[in-house]
Amino acid sequence: MRLALYSINNFRIVIASVPNREHCVCEIYYNHIQWAEISQERTEITIQFYPHPSQDYWEFSIDTALEILQRAKKIFIGG
Repeated sequence: MRLALYSINNFRIVIASVPNREHCVCEIYYNHIQWAEISQERTEITIQFYPHPSQDYWEFSIDTALEILQRAKKIFIGG
């Protein structure tokens, strides 16, 4: 199950139930490619960043990246 909750400037934030996780996760996509995943398997919320599939690295303005990460965190923890 996937539920898209926010979309701006080619970013999409999705809450998903995935088979390899006990709890839901928050996936962050850029241009339909997964950039990061926020999860909470124990007490700590963690983030995993995924490699870009066709470039050496991802590059965004710091303000844009932080805005998307903060928005995803708020959505994920229900804030």
